[in-house]
Amino acid sequence: MNAETKRLHALTEMVMEKISPDIRSSMTFDQTLAVKDAILDYFAGQRKHALDIRGTIPLFFKRFYFVLFMGEDRRTGNSKYDQCRRQESSAATNIVFISLTFLLFMGFVYVVYSSFSLIFEFV
Repeated sequence: MNAETKRLHALTEMVMEKISPDIRSSMTFDQTLAVKDAILDYFAGQRKHALDIRGTIPLFFKRFYFVLFMGEDRRTGNSKYDQCRRQESSAATNIVFISLTFLLFMGFVYVVYSSFSLIFEFV
């Protein structure tokens, strides 16, 4: 049993524990098995992200966590809100990309200029 399967089984048990004990006790073995199988099928069928970075940052009295996911947008939204959101995020992404490209270019120009000024200083 690999780590992913263990994680899914632990998740299934956590979900089953959230069901009230009297309802859980009234479920037949087949019903319990069907619920567990449905949970496993749902989470096992989800695709992984192309980039999945998780971590924690320990500070003096607290620990903070961060999560970064990146991948193809597979959501299906045709509403005006979704289209507007995509246009806004696209514009923001373009501004950030252009700004970073400009800063990298200026850094490159600075390094080249500094190198030439050092070279010609000794000539």
